[in-house]
Amino acid sequence: MPSRLKRLARAALARAGLAVGRVDRSLAPAQRRSVGDTRAFLEGLAARGFDPGAVLDVGAHRGAWSRMARAVFPGARFVLVEPLREHAPELERFCAETLGAERVTAAAGSAPGERALAVDPEGGGSSLLPGAAGAAAAGLEARTVPVVTLDSLYAGGARPLPGLVKLDVEGNELDALAGASTLLGTAELFVIEAALFRYRPGQPTLAELIAFMAERGYLPYDFPWFLRRPYDGALGLCDVAFARTSGRLRATDRWF
Repeated sequence: MPSRLKRLARAALARAGLAVGRVDRSLAPAQRRSVGDTRAFLEGLAARGFDPGAVLDVGAHRGAWSRMARAVFPGARFVLVEPLREHAPELERFCAETLGAERVTAAAGSAPGERALAVDPEGGGSSLLPGAAGAAAAGLEARTVPVVTLDSLYAGGARPLPGLVKLDVEGNELDALAGASTLLGTAELFVIEAALFRYRPGQPTLAELIAFMAERGYLPYDFPWFLRRPYDGALGLCDVAFARTSGRLRATDRWF
């Protein structure tokens, strides 16, 4: 297009509040990956040279997240923590297919023992947070499950410490992290589901989770997943990747 026509076209677009620009194809693919896409997030980490060595998946559910992570980090050693026995066959299959993978049938908390898990009949939102009384009030099954601290999984060098920790515990995030002092400060990256509204009494919000992690040397690094709430379509949940402030992923503040 002749330069005069280009200028006229740009001027017309500018009056409409629009602009035309070139896509910088010199950027590496990892720099063009979309936000809110878990697979793209993990692939971006790998493209930047990140290798977790070991991965801890807390609230593993049916293992979908770990399968995605295994595809990107095939040499990693996985530990999957999940209290619901209904998901055991799928997690056992994952472990059978993955060298060195282990399954822990328990919930994560600040102290070992047993607690009441409010069981979602759909299997997707079971939580320790309501307790037995809260489960009864909501018409949910209150199932007694074993609770372990995440520290206990790595006590005495029983397993290699994870470089990547994923935490999806339906509102019980701060309690689970209270039992993870060994991992806080050693793991390079935590991926934690965070709520923008307080859906359950005692559930931390995104702001509270950011403050908690910042006090322990971690800052937001990426947002691998988003979900809008059915009530009004507002953003309700997100996964936040917290990187260690002294780690390699946050080693520079450069833009270019």
